[in-house]
Amino acid sequence: MLLSCASCDILCKKVAPQSPSNKSVPDSATASVLELNQRLAAEADQEINAIAERLNDSLSALGSSLYQRHEQGYWVRVINAGEGDTLAFDEHATIEYAIRLTDGTMAEQTSREITVGRKEVPDAIDITLTRLRHGAHADIIAPWALLYGRMGTEKIPPYSQAIIALTIK
Repeated sequence: MLLSCASCDILCKKVAPQSPSNKSVPDSATASVLELNQRLAAEADQEINAIAERLNDSLSALGSSLYQRHEQGYWVRVINAGEGDTLAFDEHATIEYAIRLTDGTMAEQTSREITVGRKEVPDAIDITLTRLRHGAHADIIAPWALLYGRMGTEKIPPYSQAIIALTIK
């Protein structure tokens, strides 16, 4: 490429500057996947909002506690607040949880000891644990991004929303 030098009136051969290595140039495949995930996340948000509203209508008529939306995009209904301090990151806890798909299918049920915040359970459970106390029981309406994501499991299809019954022992 020939460029004119500012200091003289001659044409010089200069190489165009290289793009910085810390800035990625998006390709069309990456952009397509990002767009797909954003669309799927928006659809999941609409679905779990509708489920929460429907359940809250029923619970309100019964005078029960209602689901509350959290900034991470999931809904929680605390049925029993438990006792003592809230669980802390790296604290050991024995939990029981059951995951039902939004069509009512029981997908996973387990009881085990975990370390809070160490990604040993789906994010929806891990995040909720830090807001609960020992002995607490809560129900969570979670989007796919806070469960098993785009991979799913043997019993939970990819991109599935679910309702989780969680108890801390």
